[in-house]
Amino acid sequence: MTFWTSSYTENGICPLFECAINRKRFKNCGDCIELPCDLFLKFKDPELSEEQHQEALKIRINRLKNTG
Repeated sequence: MTFWTSSYTENGICPLFECAINRKRFKNCGDCIELPCDLFLKFKDPELSEEQHQEALKIRINRLKNTG
């Protein structure tokens, strides 16, 4: 987990991990038909511009959907 995601965590558990792995029992978010969900979309590195964030989202989503 990167430093900037700590503001999104409760009890030290990443909400994306909690949702995909613990709750839905997926290998990762790429197994979920809801990807990209609101939870996934809100995770933004504060160092990125909005344009960079949108490009990073495309890369992350593609990587997740094509793993396995």
